Amino acid sequence: MVLPSPGLDSALTRGLPARFRDLENLAKKNPSHLNIVLCRSPSAEVAQEAFELGVWPLSKQTARKLWEIMAAQCEGFVVLVIALPASDYSTTGRGHYLGYGAAICPANTEEMGGVGSTFPEGCKVHWIVKETEVPYSAAGGLVNTLNNNYRIELTRDGFEVDVENGMKLLQILSPRFEARDARRSEAGEDPGFSSLRFFYAVADEVKTICGPVTTRFPSSTTTSTTPSGPTDTPTEDGLAGTWCGQPDDTFDSIGFSGNTLAVLYNGEVYYMQYYWESNMIYTYGADPVREAEASVEFSALQLSYFVSNISIHLGGDYIGTYKREGICGPLPGIEGVKPPTVATVSYTTWCLDDGSELPPFEIRFTESYMTLHILSSDYFYGWENLVLPAKYWISSSDIRLSDQDNGFKNFPELAQGKFALVYHGSWLTLIRQEDVT
Repeated sequence: MVLPSPGLDSALTRGLPARFRDLENLAKKNPSHLNIVLCRSPSAEVAQEAFELGVWPLSKQTARKLWEIMAAQCEGFVVLVIALPASDYSTTGRGHYLGYGAAICPANTEEMGGVGSTFPEGCKVHWIVKETEVPYSAAGGLVNTLNNNYRIELTRDGFEVDVENGMKLLQILSPRFEARDARRSEAGEDPGFSSLRFFYAVADEVKTICGPVTTRFPSSTTTSTTPSGPTDTPTEDGLAGTWCGQPDDTFDSIGFSGNTLAVLYNGEVYYMQYYWESNMIYTYGADPVREAEASVEFSALQLSYFVSNISIHLGGDYIGTYKREGICGPLPGIEGVKPPTVATVSYTTWCLDDGSELPPFEIRFTESYMTLHILSSDYFYGWENLVLPAKYWISSSDIRLSDQDNGFKNFPELAQGKFALVYHGSWLTLIRQEDVT
């Protein structure tokens, strides 16, 4: 094994960084005192054992590069960032970052434990963040200027990442963004952002850069007959599309997509969710601000489904009957829009509507995670690319969250992560909810 310089061990074991903030302060004082190296893990199991042992296994080629970097870094630290590519290596952008830590010195065979049986060399590591699982897409906007400005995840095993973008990546991987909160606390400010106020009326639109997607739900019906005509228990497929009103009806038309109901009223389209019991359809999730603007309580709508027509009552008063035939145009976000699947939302990016009063942000999806990317440093005191991950699951048109990052608790403007996303094909609507189940 080629050893680093004799002064390396004492330099790198004295005053080891304990958290991201320590590295951030070092990078600000003198960026040359920090090197950030990407290391690729062959499997999640190898990474898990290495985290437990406080080491990282290295091939001979990677070890040689790392010892050279460490030998040249006599006053600061060399940070290893662990990446786990997708198992099939077939698609860029698929994989996860697992953690990072400060390299200390070469590890001997005993220290390497079980992982040393398949790797010729290894490095002792002081892990700062470990056993995390942040998708590559969470840092999809970061490039490595030392590698032709390719995305960071394309950096080869054992090669360096430029300090500026590397620090942004470490920030993303750091739990609860403790450096940001600590800095705000030192300034005498509330790290919970309770002093910030935004105009946020339950729903804000988030537009996509991708086109509509399609899928199909299975259909099943049960039929009965009433004095009003034949009725079916509705299905999403049976309701899907636009239904036209008559000249004297309150609404010009209504439409269904997934579990979303839209009504056209006085030239404006209003969206809400719905469910059914027998042939009765009930609404919920309407925007109260838009209800006030329209002077219509959409949450009080009751619809009766009679296969070929739908009659609507509002607060007990009949307001119209709607049919497939008639003269009415398709409703945006409804006509031709099918509920999403994991396959169709994965690896898409959605951008905040310019008309929103909220700070600019993006929403991105992988196969398992939704990530919220805050893009405005003005709101977060110099921080950029703030990313909050959460797992998601799809229920008809709804994209709902679970296992939200603790950082969501800092955002009362986003209901501390208690929100759902409603899919409309070419845009999403973010709906704050007190309890998303």
